[in-house]
Amino acid sequence: MGADDPSSGNVSVSLPLPSAGGYYLMVGGSGPNIGSPTDPKDPASGAGVGSEGAYSLKLSTRQGGDQDVYGVDLKAGDVVGATVTGSGHHLSFHDSAGTELMGSTIDASGSYSPASPLPGGGNATVDLVAPRAGRYFLAVSNGVGAYHAELEAYRPGTEVEPKGTVQTLFLDFDGARVNTSIFGSGGAQHDLSPLSAFLPGWGLGPADENKVIDAVVASVKENIATDLAKKGTNPHFAVRVLNSRDNPDPFGRPDVSRVVVGGTIAESGIPTIGISSATDPGNYGHEDTALVLLDLLSAAAPDPNSLNTYLGPQSDKIGFIGRDSATSSRTRQATTRATGTPTSSTTPRT
Repeated sequence: MGADDPSSGNVSVSLPLPSAGGYYLMVGGSGPNIGSPTDPKDPASGAGVGSEGAYSLKLSTRQGGDQDVYGVDLKAGDVVGATVTGSGHHLSFHDSAGTELMGSTIDASGSYSPASPLPGGGNATVDLVAPRAGRYFLAVSNGVGAYHAELEAYRPGTEVEPKGTVQTLFLDFDGARVNTSIFGSGGAQHDLSPLSAFLPGWGLGPADENKVIDAVVASVKENIATDLAKKGTNPHFAVRVLNSRDNPDPFGRPDVSRVVVGGTIAESGIPTIGISSATDPGNYGHEDTALVLLDLLSAAAPDPNSLNTYLGPQSDKIGFIGRDSATSSRTRQATTRATGTPTSSTTPRT
């Protein structure tokens, strides 16, 4: 198993070995096309990795140590976070049946919204939005000796805001200028191409643009404004979905987040398909930016990242593109944990 900390560029791996024998550790660069060697004894085999360059590697072993478990009673929708310092290096939340819901061996709290009250700064940080009322458990493990663990619980951000607060999700299809410092990738301004620039990659033309936008907007409204509002545990969740074709750009005003649907890896300088400016379990921050880059999604088949790889002659091309872009807006960018629906995705709130 492995885990990244996007804010620091570091990767931490912690794995209990099930038995004696030989094991292999692969070190690879970041990027959307990262691959694994086909022969673990030949590092030159396989499809290659996303980048090359110098790196440092620290490899160590330790005895497994103890696991301490602490119980906490939560209400549906409670937002709980924990961090650990000292000898503890792994945190995980479990439900009453013992099922692990979230686990972590790193401190990724640097990706939280600045408005989030959740703790961080330790060896590992973990968070959870309780899907239902009941007893939950925090397990501390992967270490021998003294440690200090903090656990804090809060109600969702929208429950402590003024009554009637409505958050706006703005879908930006006509291109945008974005300062990528919010994604931890430097402070340069980047101009991102509009959705229309990628239609030819899917075999579509200018006459199809409105149909694609309609499909994306409809899917986002169903996924976020309808499904999450009905299935989530936060009764105060309210979101309004606007878009650049039909509405003036409201970004920069209070309670407005945006998803830029367009741009490329080269334009943004970020090797990804989707990225968000923050992870916000509990929905405490209200002004976030997310990107759904379209160069890989519109690449020629058989690129595994391209929608063209999965489209056939009888496919509903526009519907498929609309649903996938909406899914990118929701699961890669717009948070589900913020509304009380737990997920393993790391995405911003809406």
